[in-house]
Order: sequence, then structure tokens, then C-alpha cells
Amino acid sequence: CHIDAVTDRDFAPGGHADPYGVIIDTNTSVMDEATVGAIEAWVRRGGIFVTFVQTGRHTPEIPDSWPISRLTGYRVTAIDPHRADGGEGRTRSFRLAKGQTVFQPDDWPAGKNHDSNGLSLEKTAPECRDLLVWEDGAIAAGLRPLGKGHVVHLGIRFGGTGWAKNKKKKVTVNATLHTPAWQAKRRVLGADQRATG
Repeated sequence: CHIDAVTDRDFAPGGHADPYGVIIDTNTSVMDEATVGAIEAWVRRGGIFVTFVQTGRHTPEIPDSWPISRLTGYRVTAIDPHRADGGEGRTRSFRLAKGQTVFQPDDWPAGKNHDSNGLSLEKTAPECRDLLVWEDGAIAAGLRPLGKGHVVHLGIRFGGTGWAKNKKKKVTVNATLHTPAWQAKRRVLGADQRATG
């Protein structure tokens, strides 16, 4: 799997992002409306954009305004706390959302304790499909079909102390996050075809 990097300017039509089928953001926390709009246009042309927890949290002018929500179709309702040293202030268990088909049951087997922290999300666009759910029923990750592409909103944080202590969880997370782009695309597109077909 080829790994590369793009910037916000690469999402313009004909830009460097166009050849890529899947782009995973790495916590680009400040995004203006022009950037969100350019990513949306890229997605509508057929791309899969994956957010990661703090993606699009602020605009340059307004902190905690979550401009990415317009793209993802999910509103952030809560943020899990962290300690002063950066460690997790709390963790919560999560499970696969009922009826989702993007993640495989073997990714997170039922009956096992899976915990992490991150964002609580609430669906604001009716076409969104929940992927992972926190123990309190809030959404931890969701998928939005948009034009010819998709947006995956990962509110769940993979990594940190809870994950590092459990080698099996770490292996599962690495396998999930490092799935080759073609396989990730096949899973998302396959899930979309099953939901609409």
C-alpha cells in the first residue's frame, strides 16, 4: 500500500488529491469553509475522506465550531476529557453499530471489552449510517455517502494508554487503520451497495 501526503490545497479540481481513492486525515484541527468545501467537492467526485477525532474542530476565527460537521453529517455533542499530562481522563467501551457492514465482526469480536475515548456524535444528515456506538448509545463513528464518494467520521481515538496495554487490541487497530486503500474502498463501497441494493 502506497502511503503519501496531501495538503488542503491539493483538494482543488485537478489537484494532487484527485488520483487518490482514500485520504485519511491526521487531526487537521483548523479548517476554513473553503477547505471543507474543497474536500466535499473531492468526495463528490468519488473520493473517500476519513476524519480522525480532531479533524475540522476549529475555523481560523472560531474555536470549537466544528466546520467538518457540515461535511460529515454528524454533530459533536461531547468530547472525552484528558489529564494535564495528555493521558486519557476516561475511557468508554464501544461496539459495532447494529446493521453496519463496513467493519467486520472479527475487527472487534462481540463479548470482548473494547474501550477507547474520543467524541460523542449525533447524526444530522438522514443518509448517514452509524458504524461504532459508545456504551451510552452515542455514536463513535459514522459513514456518509456523498455524491460518488463517502465521508467516514471517526470520533473514536485509536491509541493511547488503554490500547497500548493490550497487544491484541493494538494489532487489531493497526490492521484496521493500515488496511490497503483498495480494501478500505471496497469495504465502504460494498457497504453502500448492500444498504441501497
